[in-house]
Amino acid sequence: MKPKPISIQKRSRLVLSLIEPCDPRQSLKKWADTVGIPRSIRTTDLILLSLLFASVELAADPPVIPQDVRASIQRRVDYQYCPSMVVGMVNADGQVFYAYGTKSIGKQELPDEHTLYEIGSISKTFTTSLLAEMVQKREVALNDTVQSLVSPMVPIPAYRGSEITLEHLATHHSGLPTNPDDLLENDPTNPFYPYPDTALHAFLDRYQLQRRPGQTFEYSNIGIGLLGHALSLKAGLDFESLLRERICDPLGMKDTVITQSAEQESRRATGYSGVIERPYFKADALAPAGSLLSTAHDLVIYLEHQMQLKSSTLNEALSLTHPKRKRSDSPGLDIGLGWLRISNTPNPILVHDGVTLGHNAFVGFDPIQQLGVVVLCNARLNAHTQAQNIGLHLLFPPSALASVRRSAQVSLDELRALYGTYGNEEKESFTFGIENGHLTMEFSLEPGLRHTLYPLHSRRFKLYEAITEATCTFNLDDSGHPIQMSWTQSGTTTRYDRLARPAQLSLQTEGKQPALQITDGDGMTQYDVQVSSDFQEWTSLGTSSLWDDPMPIAMDASMAFFRAVTHSE
Repeated sequence: MKPKPISIQKRSRLVLSLIEPCDPRQSLKKWADTVGIPRSIRTTDLILLSLLFASVELAADPPVIPQDVRASIQRRVDYQYCPSMVVGMVNADGQVFYAYGTKSIGKQELPDEHTLYEIGSISKTFTTSLLAEMVQKREVALNDTVQSLVSPMVPIPAYRGSEITLEHLATHHSGLPTNPDDLLENDPTNPFYPYPDTALHAFLDRYQLQRRPGQTFEYSNIGIGLLGHALSLKAGLDFESLLRERICDPLGMKDTVITQSAEQESRRATGYSGVIERPYFKADALAPAGSLLSTAHDLVIYLEHQMQLKSSTLNEALSLTHPKRKRSDSPGLDIGLGWLRISNTPNPILVHDGVTLGHNAFVGFDPIQQLGVVVLCNARLNAHTQAQNIGLHLLFPPSALASVRRSAQVSLDELRALYGTYGNEEKESFTFGIENGHLTMEFSLEPGLRHTLYPLHSRRFKLYEAITEATCTFNLDDSGHPIQMSWTQSGTTTRYDRLARPAQLSLQTEGKQPALQITDGDGMTQYDVQVSSDFQEWTSLGTSSLWDDPMPIAMDASMAFFRAVTHSE
């Protein structure tokens, strides 16, 4: 896969900025010494020359995406941990972008700085920017209680008379948990949807704070969701309309949206967990905490305004979000309004990352160096896809790039031999399948949530997930058939026996023409599919296996019977 060409935009820098007004001759001498003009040709005529130069743009120095970063991105994509990555960098002299991979697996559509990705919790910084804008306009104050902005019919939890304020929500010090407990009832591939306002209100009504607001850091999607909800009620607009009107439109960010147009959808990157496609992320009432889509181009504009490289009516409001207001639970990490402040670097760095079920992203900037970084990836976070690793390295090079491991080469036939379900006495089971050339896994306690496994060798595989790494090892009998699987996670190994799942022939009637499909079985056997009208004479329709496409059939007889028998050469 060839990388998309790097694009660069430069800003002007004038020679006049180098000339001190007190003594033009001395200033010009300093400039001549700096650029190396020989003394033999220096005359007062150079003063006139400098006036000509004053209207000419010098070559600027936009940021550079180093070769080690590009090589690291290429390995992450080429080793199939993620379909694509896009990086944007910006400083006072310009922008640079680098894109590699494809927008979706199996299609050769190259991403660029205008491709839309899910940015997850980076959305939180937009919600807190909205808070700062309303504070700057004196529509609300940071110490306003949340209860004062919402209906009395929605009781906001308090602790012994101490109420939650807007600042508590914006700094993750509200005392509210990370997520509501009733998300487990939703589809595990899109757990925040549906979650309407009524569900949020019901959760707030029954939840009891365990500590005083403002006392302890606890990262909270509920907290930022509630913040956006309260600000929307105050302004009398839905959250997306309010964000568009107050933040995105003034900053010229046309592709930062929750609801996309048809044209924007055509530029959207498909999300994956490894090689398994994930549905579009939705969050309903918690949308202010993580539902935004954006592009590298838009987010670079966002950082330009955060660093005041561009001026707008929001400059003062955005600056309100930067100062330290609270400490986090990690050394060297403080909290502004939404932004995380890394304080154990030579310059403080403001960052935020975002993770959905199919994307991960990073934005960050060094306000002293005036350097900003955006990294977008259309794959679920794991050790090899993390956008944060690349972003922090670009902002602070001593932060090392993660090593990216190449998987072992395992043939498709070897993978297919491992297909099946493996269970234990506790009725827990793992079901293994094949997708996009990789072994996949689904755990019985998380139905519908499949994961990609990467081979360490032909019988041992690795799961890379956001907060979980595990290995599974298949044990074979003397004939080479799998009989048991050992799952190792957090230092504990559990064994699961392979369950017998006889092959079945199923009739599929969806679509214009009915078709026959082999399901279950051992994943390796070929079957002869046959048809009969009287159970006496059988006619072969062809051979099929678990991995073949459904076999179309003509239903022109008044009655037909079908069977599949083990095929022998």
